[in-house]
Amino acid sequence: MFVKNRQASKKSGEPPKLADFLEKRVVRLATLIVSVLSILIFFTLFRLNEQSFLNQELSHVLQLEKNWSSRIDSFGKLLCVLAVQKDLFQDEEKLLKTLEEIYNRYSPLVAYPAFERTDGRMFSYPHHDYGSEYDPRKRPWYQAALQNPNTYVVVKPFMHAILNEPAIAVAKAVLDENGEVLGVIGIDLVSSRLAENFLTDGSYIVDETGQIIAKKGRIKAIFNPNRPDRMSRPT
Repeated sequence: MFVKNRQASKKSGEPPKLADFLEKRVVRLATLIVSVLSILIFFTLFRLNEQSFLNQELSHVLQLEKNWSSRIDSFGKLLCVLAVQKDLFQDEEKLLKTLEEIYNRYSPLVAYPAFERTDGRMFSYPHHDYGSEYDPRKRPWYQAALQNPNTYVVVKPFMHAILNEPAIAVAKAVLDENGEVLGVIGIDLVSSRLAENFLTDGSYIVDETGQIIAKKGRIKAIFNPNRPDRMSRPT
C-alpha cells in the first residue's frame, strides 16, 4: 500500500515525502563515510608497509656498517697485539715471517703488510722494491700513527702505488721499552675486496666528507652527509 502511494505521488507531481528524502541522505552519507574510511585504511596500510620496509632497510644498513667497522677494528687490534712484541721488530727474520703469516691468513683482503723503521727502511710481504725516492716516513699513514702512538689509526682511502686501486691503511706505531719509536707497522686493505666480502649489490660506504670508501655494484645516487637534502649522481 505504501509503495503504491509513493508511485501515485510521483505521477501526480507531489513533493517527495520526508522519509524518502531522509532515506536518500542517509544512503549518500553512508556511502561517503565508507569511501573515506576505505581511503584512510588504504593509506594507513600503505604507510605501515612503507615504514616496515624502511625499518628493514635501516636495520640492514646498520648491520652492514657494524660488520664493516668490526672488520676494520679487528685488523687494528691485531696490529696493537703485534706492536707490544718488541723483540719481533728487532729480528728481521721473525719480522718477515710475521708479515708473511698476515698476508697468507688475510689475503686477498690485505695487501702488502709492512713495517717501516725510523731510518726509512721498509719491510713488506710480498717483497717489493719501492725505489730510493720512496720515503715511508712522509706518508700520511706513517705520520698519523706517530701522532697517535697509543692506538691504531685508519687512514682515508688512497690510490695504492702497486695495485693501482683504492686501499685503506690501518697502522700502529711501535715503541721500545723507553717509549722511543721503532717504526710503524701497517696493512693495506683493498677497498674492492672488502666491498665484495661485506657489502651487498648497490650498496656503498662513505666517510664523513662523503667520499666513497668502498662500493659494490652500480650506484644510482650517493648520499652526501654534508647535505642530507641532496643526493648526487656518481661520476
